[in-house]
Amino acid sequence: MLNVLADRHPVAVPTVDELASAPELAAILPAAVTAALLGRCRVAAAALEARLLMLAIETRPPEAKSETEKTLTIKEAAALLHKKPQYLYRGKSRFPFIRKIGARSYVCDAAGIQRWLSTRKA
Repeated sequence: MLNVLADRHPVAVPTVDELASAPELAAILPAAVTAALLGRCRVAAAALEARLLMLAIETRPPEAKSETEKTLTIKEAAALLHKKPQYLYRGKSRFPFIRKIGARSYVCDAAGIQRWLSTRKA
């Protein structure tokens, strides 16, 4: 235990380990010491929680993209549709599965193409 002058009276301040083992020690602490200890505990808890989250992210295997989440280039989509890439570039505003990702870059949603095709088949 550490001795601290709180309100001009020496107070034995228990460590966090001592408080965890004997919580009744908190009853004798002045308000300022209690607030200071609680603040330090919250900082430590936040650091430990952040570490646990980082470990969970690092150890999680990467999720494989399912067929519904797959993106295709314009060239790949054109091959799937049996069209020329220029056909898709010219009509990009008509096709709901084409997304702009850059100044002159586009990708196509594979699931969107399948949905679009299903509406075209009679």
